[in-house]
Amino acid sequence: MSNTLWALATLRFQPHADWLAALCDTAASPSRLRAFGPQALANTAQALARLEYLPSPSWCRAFLLCCRDTLWLPEGAGQPPQLGGGAVRQGAGGVVRSWVEPQSLALVAWAVARLGLAPGRAWVEELAAAAAGQAAAGRLMPLDVANMMWALSVLAGADGVPHTGQHSGDVQGQAPGQAGGDVDNAALQGLGASLGALLHAWQRAADAMEPQQLSACLVATARLRRSGAVTAATAQAAVAAGLRAVAAPRVLEAASGQCMANALWAVASMGVRPPQEWVAAVVARFVECAVVEDDVGPQVGGCRGALAACCRSVILHAWASGL
Repeated sequence: MSNTLWALATLRFQPHADWLAALCDTAASPSRLRAFGPQALANTAQALARLEYLPSPSWCRAFLLCCRDTLWLPEGAGQPPQLGGGAVRQGAGGVVRSWVEPQSLALVAWAVARLGLAPGRAWVEELAAAAAGQAAAGRLMPLDVANMMWALSVLAGADGVPHTGQHSGDVQGQAPGQAGGDVDNAALQGLGASLGALLHAWQRAADAMEPQQLSACLVATARLRRSGAVTAATAQAAVAAGLRAVAAPRVLEAASGQCMANALWAVASMGVRPPQEWVAAVVARFVECAVVEDDVGPQVGGCRGALAACCRSVILHAWASGL
């Protein structure tokens, strides 16, 4: 079933919502989810997010519990704490079973954030600790780091900043009680050590990242900085590595206008002041993309919106530099 959903999403075939609902009630019912392995859970979550289909609350709850049991809950830990709040029990987070591929963990995190679910403080802290363990072991690939950073920045509850989904466009709208609401400062403090490990993984992987991955990490770090989950000192080395990578000829040649606009927004939001040469190179690439995208037409609206954001960032930078 998970492979079928994955294939439909990959082929960009959009089934009717009633068909997807029936599938979640039968072949992927909450009782059958218990038999899903890590890859099946990841494929299912990724497909539903790409199809922009949000199952029923009861299905989502069962899915989140299955992810916790399968991906990181230690053997013999017993029943997990209630989703939606409460402290993390000792030993309940930070353990990833040896057969779990890091990609499965990152895709589940990305999909849960993309669907707008709010799994609660304990689930998010345990997910972050599990990802930190993978990062410390050097098992996260560049795409895994980007997906996890972006997902945690959304699940931490920070809002009011651009999203950079790793696949198709973001889900339109958010239902009450989903991710993106008020910031839980206590939960953010619990993420600090885990986020530090992920930032270090980003620093190591920056030179191998694609433009969209770098953009996602920059935006995620800006979100987490604004929410207080990480400090400027903690993020400094990773941000510096990310900025160097963004300015590399390989990245500039392949980057989209949206990536460049998001990078500028993140830099301005964090109060980072890169060299004027860096700003000029990123703006030049954005303008180049704007001209090309205007020629083909469909992206003109998004391109003009990104150009406005880009210009605001440059003006703020020039003003702060006393130019």
